[in-house]
Amino acid sequence: MTAKEEILDLLESLPDAPTYADAFDCLRPLYNREVAPIISQYGNPPRPLGHWRRAITGLKEVEEQKQVRTTKSDLVHLMEHLPSNASVPETVDEAMYKLFLSYRIDLGEKQIVEGMGIPHAEVRQRLALLRKEIELPQEQHR
Repeated sequence: MTAKEEILDLLESLPDAPTYADAFDCLRPLYNREVAPIISQYGNPPRPLGHWRRAITGLKEVEEQKQVRTTKSDLVHLMEHLPSNASVPETVDEAMYKLFLSYRIDLGEKQIVEGMGIPHAEVRQRLALLRKEIELPQEQHR
C-alpha cells in the first residue's frame, strides 16, 4: 500500500463533517511514524511557513482548528492530488502541509465573512508606509 492510499484510507474513517483538527488527529500517527523520526534526526526542512508543524501538533491555534469545519469529500479531493511517486515521508509531509494550508485559507475566508479582514485601501496605505520606512524605490514593488 502506498502512502497516498494509506492517507486516503485514514481519511475514510473521518465523520462526514470533520474539523481540520479531526483530520490532523487522523493523520498524526502516520506522521509520527514516517516523518517525525526524520525531523528529529535532520531537523525541519525549509518551508514557506516554517511554523506549520507546531500548529498541527496542537501547540498553537487548537481552538481555531476546532471551529473550522470542512467536508470529507474536500479532504479526499485534496489528498488525491498528492504525488504518487514520492517517498512515504514526503507524501505524508506534503499531505499534512496541504491540510494546514487549506485550513489557513478556510480560516481566512471565515474571518473575512465575519468582517475581520482589512480593506484593500488600508492594505495599500500600510504598504506605502512600510515602503517609506525601509526606503525602497517604488519600481521594485511592481
